[in-house]
Amino acid sequence: MKRKLYITDLDGTLLNSEACLSKTTCTILNRLIEKGLPLTYATARSLNTASQVTQGVRFHLPVIVHNGVFIKDPQSGKILIMNSFSDDIRMMIIDFISQDLYPIVYSVIDGKEAFSFIERYASQAQRDFLATRRNDPRYHPVSTIEELLAGDIYYVTLIDDCGCLNALKMKYDEDYRCLLSQDVYTPEWWLEIMPKGISKAHAIEQLKELMGYDYIVVFGDGVNDLELFDVADEKYAVANADDRLKERATDIIGDHDEDGVARYLEALYE
Repeated sequence: MKRKLYITDLDGTLLNSEACLSKTTCTILNRLIEKGLPLTYATARSLNTASQVTQGVRFHLPVIVHNGVFIKDPQSGKILIMNSFSDDIRMMIIDFISQDLYPIVYSVIDGKEAFSFIERYASQAQRDFLATRRNDPRYHPVSTIEELLAGDIYYVTLIDDCGCLNALKMKYDEDYRCLLSQDVYTPEWWLEIMPKGISKAHAIEQLKELMGYDYIVVFGDGVNDLELFDVADEKYAVANADDRLKERATDIIGDHDEDGVARYLEALYE
């Protein structure tokens, strides 16, 4: 028999429009996981923020975070697989700064994760985002470019005008993996930059090898989940999903505000 692994996106898919899990979803998923359902998630979030919004569910299998940069143990936070940049990423960051664009830089410094930013140059959009992360242990304001570039860098992001970010995406897309998207909960545009070849889909292949699964079932809602659909054996779009995702789906399930993923798994597994 095939060893099936179920993987869900979080925002817009498992999480509802309030960016949280309903009591119904938590109850159903905990019951199924206790019965042996092999369920995990893949998200653009860090483990820190993903753990906060999923704390009602007892996930224990390795999770994919930061769009595939890390595979981590959700209980201990231990890094099982890390995909970071080579040193040339620093030249790109310096190029941004020469254009008065100051990114948020994610790195591992002395064995600890940090997201660094030069506080006095942060844009209003960055300040609004950072204000929601002040209690995050990775919060790391710095004063100099040297400090900004410290450590083993694995992720870089800019929050700015769509046109400006699109120009940067076109410039660097050949050398890096660049994702341009509008935030799910605000009108802000984000350019996320990762090492070339790194994605949720790539991390799924790594996770399959790590854990010995050979059949993948995924759930998603956005265009950025098309990559998940590419590597899955079965793929399900929630009712609120982008039409392009629905066209590629094995089937369409319930809306994220109606516990779509949990209800589907409940009907399937029980």
